[in-house]
Amino acid sequence: MFKQLELIYLVGTEQDLIGSRAAHRNEEGYLYRIKMQPLAARLLFLVYLERINQLHYQPEFYHLLKNSCTVNIVRHANTIGREGPWDLRHLLNGWVDRYLYDVGLLYNQIPFEELRDRSNITQTINDAYRKPDFSDLIRAGLPRPPPPVSPPPLPPATAARHYRPTAPPRANAR
Repeated sequence: MFKQLELIYLVGTEQDLIGSRAAHRNEEGYLYRIKMQPLAARLLFLVYLERINQLHYQPEFYHLLKNSCTVNIVRHANTIGREGPWDLRHLLNGWVDRYLYDVGLLYNQIPFEELRDRSNITQTINDAYRKPDFSDLIRAGLPRPPPPVSPPPLPPATAARHYRPTAPPRANAR
C-alpha cells in the first residue's frame, strides 16, 4: 500500500491484455460500451499517453487510496471535464461498472445485473483468443446503447480548456 510497487501503465493490444488474462490466468472478462463522444475519447487517450510519459520522467509509487488504477481513471476523466462527486466505488475495482451504470455512462435500458451478465465475455475471449478478428468477436453480442442524445461533440476550443498537455521535465543543464 505504501511505496512498495512502482506505478506502471500496460500498453498492448486487446488480444494481449484481455486475452492473456482470461486464457492464461483464468480471470473473468467484462466489456462494456461506454457512452462517450468521440472527441472526449480522443482527449482521454491523449491524457493517458501524457501520463505514461510523465511516469517515464518521474516515476511514482502505487498507493491504494491516492494512486491506484481506478483512482487514476477518475482523475483522467476529470482532466477532460468529468463532473460529479467523489464516490466510494472509485476505490473499489469490482464496483466501477456499477458506478458507471448508475451515473449513466453505460447502457442502462436494462437492469444492471442483466447488463453485467451479457457483458461477461470470458468464454468469448477463450474462443476468440489468437484469432485475427478478436476485437470484433468479443464485441459481437454486447448490448448496444441507442445513439447519444447528448449535445454534439465539444468544439476544439472547449476541449482545449479541459485538456492542457504539460511538457516533460527538462534535464538540468550542466
